Amino acid sequence: MFARMLPSRLCSAGGGSSPSAAATPSSVLSPAATLSRQYAHEVHTLSFREIWSKIHEDNVHAIDDDREPGPKLSVLLEPNRDGVEKALRNAVSDPLTGLVSEYFDHSEHASDLCLSLQQKVDLARAVYSSLVDLLSVLPSDGNEFSRPQCDALYAAFCQFDSHENPFPSPDGSGNFDEVHRCSSRLETQLDGCLRKSHSKLKLQRRAVMGSSLCIAGTALAAIVTVALVMTHAVAAFVCIPCIGAHFPCHRIRKKELERVAQLKAAWKGTDVLHKYMDNLNCLVKRLHDDMEHDKNLVRIGLEGGGDRIPILLVMNDLRKNVSKFQEHLEDLEIHICLGFKMVNRLRQDLLDKICRQSSAP
Repeated sequence: MFARMLPSRLCSAGGGSSPSAAATPSSVLSPAATLSRQYAHEVHTLSFREIWSKIHEDNVHAIDDDREPGPKLSVLLEPNRDGVEKALRNAVSDPLTGLVSEYFDHSEHASDLCLSLQQKVDLARAVYSSLVDLLSVLPSDGNEFSRPQCDALYAAFCQFDSHENPFPSPDGSGNFDEVHRCSSRLETQLDGCLRKSHSKLKLQRRAVMGSSLCIAGTALAAIVTVALVMTHAVAAFVCIPCIGAHFPCHRIRKKELERVAQLKAAWKGTDVLHKYMDNLNCLVKRLHDDMEHDKNLVRIGLEGGGDRIPILLVMNDLRKNVSKFQEHLEDLEIHICLGFKMVNRLRQDLLDKICRQSSAP
């Protein structure tokens, strides 16, 4: 059942049921990339199918319906906001907690933008639906093109021209710009924290080495003392201070390593999301330009006032353009689902590290 919901070119590609290793962002998220075998395997994974089903479960395809289409973000995002807030409440409160919380907020905002793009995909399909249906049944030979068919296509042109382009203009993509600014700022902050943590680890490593040398020296002195005094009391008295100093340093280093693991996970999540949203923006710009081009063609047909010749010329061009536009819509739709899959994986990885630190003795 589910396979019929996917675009046909994906259902027929890479039909193996066992998915390959997850593709890298550069191979999956490049807008210029074709649907490779690895790409096809990605969309056949169970996690992708679950996301696809949730996104398309209750979509609204009517253009004039004011109801909010699609599922709620909390259903798609894993872990959702409640799970994240619960984990952060149990986490150690420090400056890192604020950055981690900001990352979760940022990824949630970006996911919400993806969900709004899915609604634009549905709206674009609705805008094109009557035009696509009509073009699919009209003859390609102009000699067989009747007057009633010409009038029907002219009416479809009028209806198509009456709708606004649902995709944002390349000059006014404020949402993507905001995501870009947030990503850049957060990456810079996380990178600075990582540098400080690495510096602390270097100092702690030197301290541990110093403590180890102290213990080794003390042990050697103890052996000499034992040989001279023939008692273990003095040896124990000498060893205890340095050994005691070694273990607190080890615990501090362990906590700093856990902190670095969280910082790296948050930095990776922000960096991947940053690149993904930039590529998604390219796909949206392409769709905006595709639709503007089709609207300009339709206006040329309308300027003829229903004359048969310009409508025929526009119809032939639109047939080619509409097919490409539908493929580009599918590309964006698949990238949106892959984006949710990627974001969920990165969010869960970071949350697991936070929970491990919280439960550590």
